[in-house]
Amino acid sequence: MNRKMRSIIAAVMVFAVVMVMGTVASSAASASGSARVMMDGKYIEFNSDSLPKNVSGRIMVPYRAIFEYLGLEVGYDQATKEISGKTADFTLKMKSGDKNITLVHADGTSETKTMDVAPYISGGRTFVPTRFVSEMLGYTVGWDSANKTVVIIDGDKIAADADKNFNVFMKLSELSADVTKPYEMNGELSADITAAGEKTAMSGKINGLVEGINEEFNMDLKLDASGKTQNINAKVKFDGNTGDMYIKAEGVTEKSQWMKFNLSSLLGDSGLDIQSLLQQSVSGTVDPGKLLDMILSSSAGDLTVTSYDEMKAVYDSLKAMIGDNAFKKSGNSYKASFDQNLEGTKISGGMTINVDSADKATDYAMNIAADSSDMKVSMSIKGTALSTDLSMSMNIPDAMAMNLKLALGMKETDKHPNVSLPAGETAVSIDQLFNQPKPVGNKAA
Repeated sequence: MNRKMRSIIAAVMVFAVVMVMGTVASSAASASGSARVMMDGKYIEFNSDSLPKNVSGRIMVPYRAIFEYLGLEVGYDQATKEISGKTADFTLKMKSGDKNITLVHADGTSETKTMDVAPYISGGRTFVPTRFVSEMLGYTVGWDSANKTVVIIDGDKIAADADKNFNVFMKLSELSADVTKPYEMNGELSADITAAGEKTAMSGKINGLVEGINEEFNMDLKLDASGKTQNINAKVKFDGNTGDMYIKAEGVTEKSQWMKFNLSSLLGDSGLDIQSLLQQSVSGTVDPGKLLDMILSSSAGDLTVTSYDEMKAVYDSLKAMIGDNAFKKSGNSYKASFDQNLEGTKISGGMTINVDSADKATDYAMNIAADSSDMKVSMSIKGTALSTDLSMSMNIPDAMAMNLKLALGMKETDKHPNVSLPAGETAVSIDQLFNQPKPVGNKAA
């Protein structure tokens, strides 16, 4: 299954789940100025005497050329050496020799980031780092080392018509519990995985408290592996405001110790803002355009010169499968079905959204399957504002097979989740716990 197909499947799955709840800069980019810059599938042309240059692994370009291409009104203060790019909504500011880059919004608020390469003057032209400028403006940026190309993608452009094309699907956002109230959560989990001829199975119960985007719950699990059975109790705390998750599990952490990781940091350059997704999900304020932009642009570290066309194809496929034109209303139900064969991968499934007399969603059901020569994936999910049932299977021939089932229900309570650690207990990072070095972050031009 190729990357495009994986993206389609992942986008549909992530999009649905959200509703209901740079690569290393290669030395191949030589200092000779052979690197290129691509925006939304088209190469940006530079004058022969001011081609992009590689400085410490960052691709530097003449500020005037890149600003004008991005639609900014160019400004330059000779006395202060300040560079500016202006639109009706913001002003971008930098200075030659200064690593700070500032974005001033129309309302007067601003944000400043520190670049690892400062703008500099060469041959009478001021060069700026392509990545920092583009990311500061909200674009997704990656580095295609094979083609020595900085790839810039405007995800908003791809999903510009999302607000008017996913109205039916967005009814799922109406299935939101009252986020001002706490809920007791109870559920059951079962999973098994077979790899290298051995099967490992896990089953157990989940119970805890949910309030807004904060969660506190226990998992009592039974693990069967290699002919041995082990009972595992795990405690989990998730602070949705910070993205911090804490886990205490017998045999993994010490008695007064919690394993800590941050979901946003864990995703690195994925582009997925977990806190934002959660806030949107529980509040029913999902912006389909921004959500799709985030999902479609989540592979920043894997961009190539063909990525824009691939992302556009993913978006067009999503519209065909779950866009408004895909749904037909019959009585109190909106129903969509899809069956596509895309580049050797068969994607099939359907969705039903039931509504009340006021056309407000009451419950839903969705299933999707992807079948290719090297992977088979299927997922089924259904629920209401206070319940979710999910099952998922994956099969990679001659490698592994996995099955997962999860059933969760919630009811109002007067108890509140406590996402703080108990007094005297400490948090330790995954890297510290397992004595592993922290992964090196991706660096692109």
